[in-house]
Amino acid sequence: MGTLHCVFCGESVRTSREHVLPAWFLKRFNGQGPFTVRVNGEPVPYANGAVER
Repeated sequence: MGTLHCVFCGESVRTSREHVLPAWFLKRFNGQGPFTVRVNGEPVPYANGAVER
């Protein structure tokens, strides 16, 4: 397996291991989403200005 850099902490992580979110948690929401972040009820856009709906 290759390595990736964690978007939360920047560490190099193996792709086959849990890092920030445990596998049981990810399986719980499999197929759902996309999830959005809201502040005061308004969606927070990505850096490019796009907002998931």
